[in-house]
Amino acid sequence: MTEPHLVARSQLVVASNRGPVAFEQRPSGALVPQRGGGGLIASLGPALSGSGATWVAGAISRGDRQAAGAGPIDAEGFRVQLLDLPATQYGQFYDVVSNATLWFLHHGLFDHARRPRFDRQ
Repeated sequence: MTEPHLVARSQLVVASNRGPVAFEQRPSGALVPQRGGGGLIASLGPALSGSGATWVAGAISRGDRQAAGAGPIDAEGFRVQLLDLPATQYGQFYDVVSNATLWFLHHGLFDHARRPRFDRQ
């Protein structure tokens, strides 16, 4: 008889918009985990899978929002905590801060002498 493999919980927390796991809600109400999409899961996923780290991410789909209420979930080798953020708050973060600012800064696409400009607009 073999001993079950126990994964020690890590103090490492990864925060991102999209999580390593996306949840699909079936007509029966069951939540089915699937590997999340995007570059971050492709690059960090192999290093973090089974590590015990907690991956905190926004709940994007209806299934994700349902899973968010369950607390941390262990699925597909990841410990995931989804956050069901209000739509306006999520839109401000994702559309204004992340896509319109951080993405351009990260990729060096701003005219750095004039942009980004943080003002009331």
